[in-house]
Amino acid sequence: MSITRRSVLQGALVVGATLAAGTSGELAPPPALLVYDSHLAASRTFRSRHTGRAIDLAGEHANLWRNLRSVRPTGTVAGLTRWSDYVQTRALLEGQRLRLRTEARLGPLFYWEMACAESAGSQGSGKAF
Repeated sequence: MSITRRSVLQGALVVGATLAAGTSGELAPPPALLVYDSHLAASRTFRSRHTGRAIDLAGEHANLWRNLRSVRPTGTVAGLTRWSDYVQTRALLEGQRLRLRTEARLGPLFYWEMACAESAGSQGSGKAF
């Protein structure tokens, strides 16, 4: 396998997303649910580092977001997606009383975290740009 400029940039996106998640210096627990897009190499890499529940947005468009609408997360939800998918996902999760904790633009993708309204307030909310 040869190292290309593209693979280096994709790795940098994943590292950046990981660093953006833990800005307080504490080791944050892994998210209860991960949202990713298997069409995007960086998002697939992000998924490969997570062993818990995950929703692939590549299939959500075809089933009218059924999986994401029916999930009831009990902790933090994190994602690495395109802007349009981030906006749709955020609206669906806000309807389930989750609130934004962190968002950061990483090239063409967005890393974001959401949590229950009670825990989002105690953790502080802010944009990591």
